Amino acid sequence: MWRLLCALFCFVMLLPASFSQNLRLEKVNAENFPELQVFIHDRNPESTDNANIILSENTRKLNAEDYKISYSQKDYQFRQLTFILFENSFWESYNKQRDYFKKVIDGALSSFSEEDELYFSQFDWTNKEGKAVWEENIIKGDYEDIRTHVETIGKPDKSSRKHKFSEINTALIDALEILHAAEVDSMVTKSIIIFSGEVSNIHNPQFSQGDVMLSAKQKNIPVYSVRYPRMSDKYTLKKVCDETHGKHMRADTENPEETADALSDCISDISLRASGTLFTLEYETSVGPGGKVVELVFADKSSKNSDNIVFNTVSWFEWLIMSTVRLVSFIAIILAIILILLFVFLRYKRKRKEERMEQDEKMNKLKDEQDKIKADNEKALQEQKEGFDSKQREQEMLHLKNAADKELRIKNEASQKRFLNRSRPCALIDNMGNSIVISQRAFSIGRTEGNDLIINKNTVSKKHAVILFEKNAEESEPQVNGLFFLKDLGSSNGTFVNRNRVQDFVEIKDGDSILVGDVTITFRT
Repeated sequence: MWRLLCALFCFVMLLPASFSQNLRLEKVNAENFPELQVFIHDRNPESTDNANIILSENTRKLNAEDYKISYSQKDYQFRQLTFILFENSFWESYNKQRDYFKKVIDGALSSFSEEDELYFSQFDWTNKEGKAVWEENIIKGDYEDIRTHVETIGKPDKSSRKHKFSEINTALIDALEILHAAEVDSMVTKSIIIFSGEVSNIHNPQFSQGDVMLSAKQKNIPVYSVRYPRMSDKYTLKKVCDETHGKHMRADTENPEETADALSDCISDISLRASGTLFTLEYETSVGPGGKVVELVFADKSSKNSDNIVFNTVSWFEWLIMSTVRLVSFIAIILAIILILLFVFLRYKRKRKEERMEQDEKMNKLKDEQDKIKADNEKALQEQKEGFDSKQREQEMLHLKNAADKELRIKNEASQKRFLNRSRPCALIDNMGNSIVISQRAFSIGRTEGNDLIINKNTVSKKHAVILFEKNAEESEPQVNGLFFLKDLGSSNGTFVNRNRVQDFVEIKDGDSILVGDVTITFRT
């Protein structure tokens, strides 16, 4: 019992080593040991996806199961300044795309509030100065003003076009510059929504997608796109949208209403992303008290940001006195150990006294046992003598038995010799007229291998019967010379001679009918 209590005490003392600790990335609060929290502020909610977070402790990478994330939105709504870019083309194949985009815009504009400000511009090929969007062509107003203008959009005049470069990247760069130059207060967020439908105009020798993403990131302006699929997704704007924390939508040409609903969700999400989200990452460390050095490294793959902190855990004594509950528990454990040790000591003294009493009792018993052993030895000698006499009698009986067996063997050999010296052989005739010669003095009949006559039928037992020349019991002399006898060997279906069931040895004569199972054979001499 006392060993179990000692093991329990050791377990309780070592248990705090597995406790977690709660610390903030900005500071370590020892009073709240062992707790740790990391606070992150980001305008992109997807940045706190477990796939993006890398958290390591003393170079040991932690799994997503080792921490959890909770987040809360800020409680204010941003107004929006959104630039809507509408690609238009004089090509006949673009007529269907133009009508589709107008339906999507008309269905999604209501998601803007009356306080939001919108810029709208069509774009096609770049002009001779290398621009696709310029100030004099921009329509500014609320969503009702833009809806009225969109209704009037038609096929552009081919003669007014000046072709220099393809326009998508150029239009985005122009829109980013115009939005960045617009003076707004801190409660306004800026974004771009671009509608494009051509196939090859994503390539631009003047500006690459990388230029667009760099400009948008520097100006903190997300890009949202609705791309009309003419051939494939090869020229998608998805990378630009993802890198700028926007969203890319591939147009559903059969259901423009669904695309409009998806765009409405994005419009509502722009303010939410701009206001930012506060993420709380709760983490339980495996390093316990004891003044050990702990380095916590946090990295966010999506934003390429990282931070780290190095701290020392509190000592065991500090950890104990921090909490009244832990201190009282520790004192209680120490007192319990003292009581256990005192109990063990008193029990030891009592046990030693009992051992001395037991030793005296054993000495008295030892003398009695010695007397008993002497008597037992005398008795054993007597039994040994009687056993020797019994063994001698057994040897004599065995000698007589061997002599009798030898005599019987001599009789059997003589009988076998007479059987072999007969002038005519004996045989068994089956129903088909086949003759089976009885080749030896003891002729066995059965269903299995090892019998002299094998009858492969289920009605015949494995060892069914035996035909014996000159029946010879162990205690008798051979009977009349030349007679044959039949004996059933305990078969299931029995053996019959002239329809009479054979119980013991039955003499058989020439012409007797023998029934073995359901097989009839005739004995001939």
